[in-house]
Amino acid sequence: MNALVELPSYFKPGSTIVYQALVGVRQAHPRLGLQGWSRLLSTSEGELQASRLGQESVWPLQDVFSLLYLLPSLGEVQLLTFNELGWAQYQGCFTSPDLCLDDPHQLGLQFVTQHLELKLILENWYWGCLVQEENSQGETEKSLQFFNRQGQRFAKIQALDSSDQPAWLGLQEAFKGMGAVKASRPLFSSTGTKAFNSCPPEDLGRFQLEWRRMADPNQVSYLLARHQVSYLAGLQALGPKLARQVSLNALTELLTEAALLPRSQAKPGLKLAFYTDACVHSCRGSLQPPRLKHREVCIGYPAGCLHFNPQLLEEAWVVRKPQGDGWISSLEVFADAGQRVFQVSEDKSSRQPENLVLRELFNALQ
Repeated sequence: MNALVELPSYFKPGSTIVYQALVGVRQAHPRLGLQGWSRLLSTSEGELQASRLGQESVWPLQDVFSLLYLLPSLGEVQLLTFNELGWAQYQGCFTSPDLCLDDPHQLGLQFVTQHLELKLILENWYWGCLVQEENSQGETEKSLQFFNRQGQRFAKIQALDSSDQPAWLGLQEAFKGMGAVKASRPLFSSTGTKAFNSCPPEDLGRFQLEWRRMADPNQVSYLLARHQVSYLAGLQALGPKLARQVSLNALTELLTEAALLPRSQAKPGLKLAFYTDACVHSCRGSLQPPRLKHREVCIGYPAGCLHFNPQLLEEAWVVRKPQGDGWISSLEVFADAGQRVFQVSEDKSSRQPENLVLRELFNALQ
């Protein structure tokens, strides 16, 4: 990076080389944001935020589990979730959380509103911080930011003008760490994402039979664990009646055809699930066909939008899973390392039959 930057003549006690590098790269590239700065400095977003402890208005969060139960008191907020592909946004209020019992071996919470279903996989939550900083308009912004053990930021909850400001202040005073900064610094792991296991199940016939006998899509994780196979490798082993690869253009085709369904016909609802390793952020309602915006693809939906880099997409699959007494179809998209990054499916309960019009739309994708 060839740029001249003006570094402060001194730093507060405890200043690290990482923080000094962050100050420099922010001056050189003020518009890149946390993710862009971390890429330029070859370090994690979590390391950059942790380097600001004791230097700027950044405080570690304490007792995050209790904090999550107070999110409804904040009023309207903006939620952003992040993965390798891009980010998903929701603007609205949180409801009181419920325990998520999809997997009894994992501690989870879920928030469900008219347009949001957020499932938190708490065993993958590692560190959180409260941040106050000025935006490009000189206004102070407050946010809660959360990171996994590798220092990847997967969620950000930001205050809005319409938020309950006294509630934000109370949360800030109750949960920001006021102890010694050194004791609050997280120790992020340098271990990256697990390598994609391309080995198929040893017993293909047994794997396919157990897939068909599942009672609910939430049982997929148990099936994969029993057969010691990754999700994408499992799909590749199922056969075309249960899972088949389609073109990446199938996403545009599906959402365009769904938007063109006759108004006289009761349109089935769609749900877009955006995956990180620490939460699943599902957006419910009318999904708009993808459009290009600032070199990214944008999918709009009630109360938010999804942005992603199309060059990072690798594969798309149409998948059939048992649900209750019937089946449900989904279009699932994967990144180049084999991770599922988002999927589109019908928004229905396990007791509702599959919408036949939507099933035909999924079946027609090539």
